[in-house]
Amino acid sequence: MYVLLLLTACQNEVEARAAADLQLENATVTTDACVDWGTCSGDAIADGALAVTSTGGESAVDLGITVGEVVLAVHSPTGADLSAYAGHTVTAAVNYDWMLPASLELRDESGLLYVVESGAGNAFSDVDVQYGEALGSLVDEADYKLTFHALDITTDSGVVSVKPGEMKTVTIDGAMYRFGAIAAYDVATIPGGMYSDCGGESPMLSYELVRIEADRTWAGIQRPAELDMAAASGCGG
Repeated sequence: MYVLLLLTACQNEVEARAAADLQLENATVTTDACVDWGTCSGDAIADGALAVTSTGGESAVDLGITVGEVVLAVHSPTGADLSAYAGHTVTAAVNYDWMLPASLELRDESGLLYVVESGAGNAFSDVDVQYGEALGSLVDEADYKLTFHALDITTDSGVVSVKPGEMKTVTIDGAMYRFGAIAAYDVATIPGGMYSDCGGESPMLSYELVRIEADRTWAGIQRPAELDMAAASGCGG
């Protein structure tokens, strides 16, 4: 029985480490229009022609985006490609919470065009994304228990499950999108742990959604070895 328990514990540790390795790095959105987090709470901050200085692909990319007169810098861990929509008239909305990175939504006359959700999971209400299957748990160096998940997105054909680093084509309200899971885990404080008496870290639920014209197979993306997995700054962060 002891040997069986030990083997099970070792297997669980391997699965948890593998789940941690799936997590991509932080998605980031920065703009001078949102220097004060209270001024960017999900409402539109810009309207106008979309300009994009970088194209996406099958690796992370830094996008320079201009909407009208507002300039935004976006780090896209899933390599989102917005170049096909350059010149479209779009509305940009940013949701910025002091505890979490800023998230961005772009819409054009056809509806939702792009969302980068940087961690809160519910910055915008246009898509329904929830934690899905648990992939493993581990305790980090700050004594938090992290439980890693796949992400479940509600689509026109039902719920689709996507693991961090994966991209799948989904259809929402009749439009086709590439959905990429960036990172997904919830956080529990361990009694007696280093930060058990404070508010703790925020959970992480991060993804990108970009409208596409045709279905295709998407390659997975791995986090660069020199970067840490996505995390929000909290009590121990």
